[in-house]
Amino acid sequence: MRIFQLFRIMDKSGVSGTGIVAEGVEFSNGTCALCWLSDHPSVAIYNNISDIETLHGHGGMTRIMFDGPGNQASDSTSPALATG
Repeated sequence: MRIFQLFRIMDKSGVSGTGIVAEGVEFSNGTCALCWLSDHPSVAIYNNISDIETLHGHGGMTRIMFDGPGNQASDSTSPALATG
């Protein structure tokens, strides 16, 4: 199981804001739960982390950052966003 956050660089929609906008968990079978940290919080379940990135990545304006040592942001070209 891995814990992650969605870090939004730019908010095209003007709804969720920037910075850390959601928290999530990726279970050992690949299924993910995502909790939005907005004025209208919600929780959604996704088949995998790739679906989250596709739906909420906003063309690279949102990064998936895993917690813990050795984990990196989903975009390996941005080491400054890596955690650990």
